[in-house]
Amino acid sequence: MRTSEKGRSAGTTLRRRIAQLASTALALGGIGLAGLAAAAPAAAADPEGCSYGEGGPHAETICWLDFSAFDQADAADGQHFTIPLPGGYQADFDLTWDTLSGSGSPGARSAPTWSGSVFGRDVYVGVTGRPALTSGASSTTRYTLSDISVTDPNGEDVTGYSMLTMDAEAMGPIEGITWNSDQPFYQVGDLVPTGYGCAVPDGLGTTEVICYGGQNGAPIVAATDATWISADVDGGGVQDVVFGFEFTKLELRKVFTELVDPADAVDLSITTPAGTNAGSASTDGALSATTDDQTLLPVGEFTLAEAVSDGSDMVADNYTSSWSCENSAESDTELPSGEGVTKTVTPAPGDAIVCTITNTPKVRSLALVKEAGDWTDVNDDGLLDAGDLQHYTFTVTNDGELELHGLEVTDPLAGATTCEATTLAPDESTVCRTVEPYEITPADVTAGGVENTATASALPPGSENPEARISTTGSVTTPTTTPAPALSVVKTSDHAEAGAAKPGDVVTYTFTVENTGNVPVLDVAIAEGEFTGTGELSPATCEEGAARLLPEATVECTATYVLTQEDVDAGSVSNTATATGTDPDGGDVASGESSTEVEIVADPAFTFEKLVDVGTARSAGDTIAYRFVVTNTGNVTLTDYAVTEGTFTGTNDLSAIVCPDEPLAAGDEAVCTASYVLSAADVKAGSVDNTASAAVVPARGEAPASASSSAHAVIPDLLAVTGALVPWFAATIGALLLGAGVLLSIRRRSELG
Repeated sequence: MRTSEKGRSAGTTLRRRIAQLASTALALGGIGLAGLAAAAPAAAADPEGCSYGEGGPHAETICWLDFSAFDQADAADGQHFTIPLPGGYQADFDLTWDTLSGSGSPGARSAPTWSGSVFGRDVYVGVTGRPALTSGASSTTRYTLSDISVTDPNGEDVTGYSMLTMDAEAMGPIEGITWNSDQPFYQVGDLVPTGYGCAVPDGLGTTEVICYGGQNGAPIVAATDATWISADVDGGGVQDVVFGFEFTKLELRKVFTELVDPADAVDLSITTPAGTNAGSASTDGALSATTDDQTLLPVGEFTLAEAVSDGSDMVADNYTSSWSCENSAESDTELPSGEGVTKTVTPAPGDAIVCTITNTPKVRSLALVKEAGDWTDVNDDGLLDAGDLQHYTFTVTNDGELELHGLEVTDPLAGATTCEATTLAPDESTVCRTVEPYEITPADVTAGGVENTATASALPPGSENPEARISTTGSVTTPTTTPAPALSVVKTSDHAEAGAAKPGDVVTYTFTVENTGNVPVLDVAIAEGEFTGTGELSPATCEEGAARLLPEATVECTATYVLTQEDVDAGSVSNTATATGTDPDGGDVASGESSTEVEIVADPAFTFEKLVDVGTARSAGDTIAYRFVVTNTGNVTLTDYAVTEGTFTGTNDLSAIVCPDEPLAAGDEAVCTASYVLSAADVKAGSVDNTASAAVVPARGEAPASASSSAHAVIPDLLAVTGALVPWFAATIGALLLGAGVLLSIRRRSELG
């Protein structure tokens, strides 16, 4: 057997510890001997690399070496091991063994090595292969791993690796392990097994650590960048030791809360301190990706990064990037945070770090206000109705955080639109308009309005992908109105209470026409209906506004009528009229009827006058003529007028009074006549007096009182010439006077009414 120079001082210490525990060994030595059957060297096998166990400190980051390939003979002079490690790393070292005392047979065993072992039973369960190097029965064996080197996947040497070792069994009172290395040891963890063990080893922080049983614990110690490490395994019965490398685990995740462009993609990478790729992933259009947890040797500063994938037009500035990292190990490792696309981390052995880069899209948003703009009143009716043309305007505002381009407004109802600008910076607005107006349909009028929704959309920076468009909608309801042409007319007259109107009086009719509908009415006119007048009503003439009468407007039309005697006798004239016109579409419009009645008060009245014409009557037997004049001074026709004689001084009889047999219209007069033959007495008396009265029957109204009139007929006295000549001139003058029919009478008139 070989005795290593490195183990001399350790051997001295070991022997001293053995002497101190000799008495205890006598009492309890049997515990160590119980494992003798298991101490036989293992047959050589192919190396298995390393494996993880379950449970125990840093279980997910410690990979325990498999010494299944251990060959006792080769290892006596230095057996070379090349161990493939997780993450593409590789460890190379030479393994030698020396027997410091006893005659046990060194070798490799599977775990747990016996029923009381801590390793493989209580912690690190399931480690594969043969990780435990045994001391052999009642022997002290030194295992030395020398010329240790670790290379990365590119074959480059790395530093910063951490090599661990621990008791693989359970230390009895006289069992222990002394570790030596060219680098100081630190404690990774402390296990409390069911049996004996070492809880607080001596020499932590130095290059030699001693751990003997009786302290109720099993430490795990490690050294960083050790180029050699040895373990003097002192087995009172049988004792085992395990070696491993402690890794760190790094995982980089990417989460998009939403994609600005469905084609946006990023690549994730974990880069080693040497600049090699330790893990990568791509979102490839998905919302998330992960490098998965990468097992790495904590050999310095690792770079975690994201970058836009090749072939993607993603604009990184379209997102807000935030980092959050968690470490499931209890460690003081400073973790990345904040924003950005690249971070670094220097993990410690045993760290299990997961970093997540969350990309939140910056706000992409449009606001759309749709308005019904100008419209063309095709039929000029003042209403938005069928056939009219409605224009629409759209005010689009970028109320997001990113500049937007390729602005479009689509309106399935109104058709194509044009916009003043198609690129909008944040808070910028533009106006779009329909290219052609929308024609209102009858269905729109029936529905009471046009309900229309438009969509505004635009693209985020760097994208021409239609699927990346963001959009918003805006709606407007344009009320329509059903045309309802209507007219009203009110007919009045200036003789609504005509009093004692007379034939020939003029009645003026006024027709006040109002447009009570909601569209203009054209060519307003008056249509006469029923009319009780016996004359002709003049055509109605209307003011200028009648050509196009707007809603709620009024216009006046007038007509005249001359009252007839028949109208007056009837006592009233009634008249019905309607207003007519056409709507803007050429349809007929008519008002309801309006009537007015001219009421005429009956005012029967007349005058009566008696006249006498003596003429040439001078002598008895001569005849004088009487006239009786009845004048209708009222307004109604008089009929059945009669003259009655009253006082009469004549001695003869007056002839019958003859009157016309016709009605007497207002303003007309009738002359009745009678004659009288003078008697000698009348001549002698020199005059004849006569009084008469008249009575009438009016066509309507109360008959007026009768009227009387008197006449005084003077009979000229002829000069008697007895035996004397009447001068010629006197006779001539007398004859002229008689021939002229000088009427000497007294007239008395009486007018009642």
